Amino acid sequence: MTVLLGICAVVVTVAFVALVVAAIKALDRFGDTATQLEQTARRLDESIAGVQSVTREAHELIASVGQVVPHVKRTVEQFEGVGNRAVGLSQALLNEVAIPVNSAVRLFRSVRMTAGTLLERLARREHATANNGGYTP
Repeated sequence: MTVLLGICAVVVTVAFVALVVAAIKALDRFGDTATQLEQTARRLDESIAGVQSVTREAHELIASVGQVVPHVKRTVEQFEGVGNRAVGLSQALLNEVAIPVNSAVRLFRSVRMTAGTLLERLARREHATANNGGYTP
């Protein structure tokens, strides 16, 4: 029975050594994982700092734009007023100038037609006189 107890003691010792070796490998892997987690945490801290910086700049930009928008809005409204005045002025000018210009164009056409008709009749008369031997009907 002592041999059996000796064999059992050897088996238990070998099993214990195997467990210790497995535990050491697991702890080594756990250490590697902990190192990777630590590196990831550092990178994450750096990224968070960058994101915070970008967020701060975005807030500053939005605040600046918020201050500029009322000025731009007023400028656009002033341009709109100038545009409305220009439209009103051009309409008034067109209304004041269009009627006299149209009247002048009609008068010019009438004068041109009348002059054309008179010249045509005179030309016919001269032509008829030249062909009749000086007799005018």
